[in-house]
Amino acid sequence: DLIKFVFEFLDDDDDKFISQVNVKSIFQYIPLQNKNFSNSSFKDRYESQEELHNIVSNFFKTKEKIDCKEFEELTINENST
Repeated sequence: DLIKFVFEFLDDDDDKFISQVNVKSIFQYIPLQNKNFSNSSFKDRYESQEELHNIVSNFFKTKEKIDCKEFEELTINENST
């Protein structure tokens, strides 16, 4: 249920697929490395974007889009980050 919820959250255009662009656009403002958001600097945001890009790219590999079933399989078997 949680995986399906996350997928639906990421599927912001409700086309039953998510893409790297969907994921990055939602998480682009969250500093991944700095837990204290009020003190985050440009460097923290930049490094977080680089980390986010790497996580998303590694998750999607060569695929442009994935559906919910594939998202579930990748999350369970490959990487839940």
